[in-house]
Amino acid sequence: MPAKVRQIYQMQLEVVFGLVLLSKLLLKTVSGSPLSESLMVIRDLGIQTCTQTIGGYEMKKFHDISRIRDFIINDHVTFYYVRQYCAFLVENESELVVPFKNCSRLRQLDLEYIYCSVKQILS
Repeated sequence: MPAKVRQIYQMQLEVVFGLVLLSKLLLKTVSGSPLSESLMVIRDLGIQTCTQTIGGYEMKKFHDISRIRDFIINDHVTFYYVRQYCAFLVENESELVVPFKNCSRLRQLDLEYIYCSVKQILS
């Protein structure tokens, strides 16, 4: 094979490899983006959080009512802004269980409505 043809072939392989790598990276980024989040509270049983992504992946997590210690509204402070979020304090969990992690646009009134509804169901 002549050197010029080999060089063109090598460049085409590099372009194809780059496109495949870029498409896999883009697919992974888009498929991991949350599409919807939900919280289901079942009296005397527990809570279930569900996150659906654009790629069709669905992650559900259930927490037993006997392990739930409290439901709170808390603040997250960074250098530029302060955001409120709601969370469950669950026994034997290393972190707070935050039902709407990716919904940063919840207003205080929305959080208060969610808080009052959950507290009413759990009590």
